[in-house]
Amino acid sequence: MCLKEKSTSEKLDMLYRKSLYLVALNLAATQNLEPSSVADIRRQYGDHLYTRGDYDGAMNQYVQTIGQLQPSYVIRKVN
Repeated sequence: MCLKEKSTSEKLDMLYRKSLYLVALNLAATQNLEPSSVADIRRQYGDHLYTRGDYDGAMNQYVQTIGQLQPSYVIRKVN
């Protein structure tokens, strides 16, 4: 048996497929990912919450992306 660690991007992709965005954010924190990568995770989490009808939760995630995500993206979501 041989164990091989997956790359961070592979780990994140797996977590996205399982909708484990909080775990993905924790992984990003432990791996010291760039702010733009963390913002991308928060954007995807916000999108996930938005589709589930949790608009307040989605907005909280979008607010965390200020400075990284284009404001027009959020405005289009709300309209």
